[in-house]
Amino acid sequence: MVSPVPPKVLMLCDYGCAMWALLDCRYPEGRMWWWDQGSRYKLDVTLAQWLSAWLTDGTNILETADPLPDESWERS
Repeated sequence: MVSPVPPKVLMLCDYGCAMWALLDCRYPEGRMWWWDQGSRYKLDVTLAQWLSAWLTDGTNILETADPLPDESWERS
């Protein structure tokens, strides 16, 4: 079975209904992606920001973050 995400991208948190928070370990700051039923969006949120919001009040920062311009999964 082929993974739906490239190597070093982790499906971090399952929100149900085929929605996921993904962590891109290819970036030192821990870039976050939002996966919604097969569509993916690069977000202007780091792992530290996501964890802080999650642990502080349970806020789902990924659902309120604005998607950044399209970017390929392939990192040059």
